[in-house]
Amino acid sequence: MTIRTLKTLLTSSSLLGCFLVAVSSPVRAESFTPAKLRQFLSQYEKSLDSVASGYDQILNQTLPLRGPVGNVIGRIPFERRRARLGKLRKTIRKLETRPDDLVLALTLQNQTEALLDDVENISQIAFDNDYEEAGMQLSRLQIPLGHDEQIIERYTYQLARTAQMNLRKFRSQPHKTLQSFVRSHPEG
Repeated sequence: MTIRTLKTLLTSSSLLGCFLVAVSSPVRAESFTPAKLRQFLSQYEKSLDSVASGYDQILNQTLPLRGPVGNVIGRIPFERRRARLGKLRKTIRKLETRPDDLVLALTLQNQTEALLDDVENISQIAFDNDYEEAGMQLSRLQIPLGHDEQIIERYTYQLARTAQMNLRKFRSQPHKTLQSFVRSHPEG
């Protein structure tokens, strides 16, 4: 099994797991209209500018940076995180145009969770390297980003519940339709 296949399998499994948890979770979600969602996503995307600014402050510092265990860190881990931030922005824009897309909502939820991990990690690296200002800027973002993650999670639960109800309706309808088709076409 290749690494790519394994990653695809793990991503699919985590998406399915998120869907199953979302469907069975008793969390109450605020009802989002497409307009409310667009407004939230617009504000969320603007808040990512602060994250990008924090990343830039770290990248503009003299390298090499040291990691939490003293290992030397180059620019590549930061560039990867910046690229993930760009992907997150693209997901936000796609979800703005397709607000009922459960897969996009789950993708945004996963990317936001990864962003929180990245922000925490990079702020710690900044502190470890005596770049207090950048570390503080990123640390202050963790609580608002965590709140945004909870909102995205509740929206995803809302979409999953709607998808589950639609699936139940769909499952009940084909049997009736198939039975009426068989009765009207007995030779089939």
